[in-house]
Amino acid sequence: MEFVIALLVSLFTVSTTRGQDSDGGESHCFSFPGDTFLQFDFNNFNNSNDIYFSLKFKTRESNSVILYSRGSGTHYDDEAVFIRNGKVGYHLFNTSPTGVEGYFGAFFIGNELVNTNEWVTLHVYRMYRDVNSRQRRVHPKTGFAVEIQGVRHEYVDHLVRTDISLSNSIFIGGYSQPLSSTIKRFVGQIRDIREHSNGLAFETPTLNFMASVQTFCSEDSEVEPN
Repeated sequence: MEFVIALLVSLFTVSTTRGQDSDGGESHCFSFPGDTFLQFDFNNFNNSNDIYFSLKFKTRESNSVILYSRGSGTHYDDEAVFIRNGKVGYHLFNTSPTGVEGYFGAFFIGNELVNTNEWVTLHVYRMYRDVNSRQRRVHPKTGFAVEIQGVRHEYVDHLVRTDISLSNSIFIGGYSQPLSSTIKRFVGQIRDIREHSNGLAFETPTLNFMASVQTFCSEDSEVEPN
């Protein structure tokens, strides 16, 4: 029975409006009521390589999921971008190749409040090739940056991480299971979701859970939780 329900749910997709974003391209905006999430699957996309996501969000919620990736196959790696106590956080769990040597992950929490119902630009990096113009060399960057009212705040390191194994499924606004007792599904608006290393735009989801996410992008309106 659960399989049939899941199959029916997977048939629903969300439509998107197409406006103009600040770069002159198409803008895809999604509205989350708090009881749902989106899943995106891409062909020819290796989510385990160097990655750079960007998106914009607006919310009043203090604790919620923004983006989540889980391990592929039997790997227990995972990655989450979330809001905790009104501040953006980043979590990466990277197990060793055999699973017995421990793990080498990452964890950052920002200092800025982002649950102000104003648009915040978010950049997420994982082993992204960052060019240091002063030293003229490339080194990996992992973590995130937020832009609030034109001011950029960055929380990253430049450590080398290997054997990261994540599936090609990207979850926006939540996951099928709770990620913690306090971090809930997203309430608010998320727009202009992109992955720059592979040139991907998140436009048509594979799954719109419960068909509850709607196209919604208004500067004057707020999303009320279900």
